[in-house]
Amino acid sequence: MAAPGFLWRRARADLFARWITDRARSRFLIWWRYGRNWSRLMKACHLTVSSQTRVVTPKLAGVEIGKGTDRVRLRMLEGQCPADYENRVETIAHAFKAEQCHASIVGPATVELRFRFGDALADTVLLPRVDHWSKPEGASA
Repeated sequence: MAAPGFLWRRARADLFARWITDRARSRFLIWWRYGRNWSRLMKACHLTVSSQTRVVTPKLAGVEIGKGTDRVRLRMLEGQCPADYENRVETIAHAFKAEQCHASIVGPATVELRFRFGDALADTVLLPRVDHWSKPEGASA
């Protein structure tokens, strides 16, 4: 089983990354950033509802891990409104160790939190070297 996987990785690194590596990375980051501490961090951000017998946490509806931005969808609790999340975006960003958080309503009682991790424009872009400018044909000097 290892040999075909190795050959696939060597022959088609892009497909191997998309089907194997990226999926494993995404699943790990979903658990690491959100799954393992979700209830505790929502409580710390004052986004839970407490009754005498239990604490209710907003339900995590879905997570999409991107290169610099994660999109987290959650179901609001009864009695909450989008402003509850919009007013706490800085607190939420710090709780999840993100540089920035933006909250928006995306459906009935569904909020999307967009977390920005790192600066997407900070990566160095290598441009091809240009030794001389060429003139279009027929142009005068």
